[in-house]
Amino acid sequence: PLVQEVVTHLEEAAQNGHVFAMFNLGIVHTYGYGNYNKNDKLAGQWYVQSGLPEGYAAKASILLQQQQSKQQPSEEAKRLMKHARVLGYGTPWRKKARQATGSGG
Repeated sequence: PLVQEVVTHLEEAAQNGHVFAMFNLGIVHTYGYGNYNKNDKLAGQWYVQSGLPEGYAAKASILLQQQQSKQQPSEEAKRLMKHARVLGYGTPWRKKARQATGSGG
């Protein structure tokens, strides 16, 4: 199937250091695309390995969803969101770059 072929290409690109492929593998594991079951742990690892601000924010989001019943976010979730913001996550210039390039800025 096409999805599995795409995932195979993403894996190859990620192994060669392509950060957007890493981020997209995080998406694959977040939602369970192709032959992959949903796997938040593996998704989070790919998101962080990408080094993208959106990756850190996505990992923090996973952690926040896992601890919905708690009143306060975990220290790890706070640290990841802070790091994402330091790298420009949510800033107007980052949003504009994403829109202009269509690829994450």
